[in-house]
Amino acid sequence: MRSANSVVNEMRIVAGLAKTSLVATEARLLLGDGVPGGQAGRNRGAVISQERVCGVCHKRLGGIVTAMMPDNAVVHHGCLKKAMAGGGGGAGSFISGAWGRSGGVGV
Repeated sequence: MRSANSVVNEMRIVAGLAKTSLVATEARLLLGDGVPGGQAGRNRGAVISQERVCGVCHKRLGGIVTAMMPDNAVVHHGCLKKAMAGGGGGAGSFISGAWGRSGGVGV
């Protein structure tokens, strides 16, 4: 009987620790790590002017749904998957469009 209660209590403790770890991870993701000058998790923002362009498709961003990359590069929401597949990180690693390649249809 005591061993059964001990196992149940141990499971409760493990579940409580896992829940605490989950809450801490979610807080760090949403609010940032608290380091001054660091990136503030998902709570960061960017001011997008009418002249700013997407790093993937090079079209203007004004008035369209946008997404922010981990390195604070701003892209169209539709271009996000292409941006992540193109090297996983920001405006400096984007692959140029088809106009930079030789060969193919019509060339």
